[in-house]
Amino acid sequence: TLTTGANPVLIGFMNECYNNTLNADIIFNVDIDGSLVYGTNGIEINMNAATEPHNCNWTLMSAPLTAGSHTFKVQWRVAAGTGTVVGSDSIPYNFWVMEMND
Repeated sequence: TLTTGANPVLIGFMNECYNNTLNADIIFNVDIDGSLVYGTNGIEINMNAATEPHNCNWTLMSAPLTAGSHTFKVQWRVAAGTGTVVGSDSIPYNFWVMEMND
């Protein structure tokens, strides 16, 4: 949860991802106050080698929010197979939100 002014936020995510199925995407989305930023779509990361780690790093800028308290949640799903999102020594689990001011 973050209290902001009437400004957009910059959202970032940095983790390792795996999928046990070759070429099966892991699709990320962000929930802001109960609404998904990308609706039924998302940020797609292709797992081009089954079970090998991939850097699942991305950032996005939201539309301006209303002033007040906001809740942010990252969500992911797979197109096929079993996906895993983990932190590691080389890429620690990291999800952050930062208000952008003029």
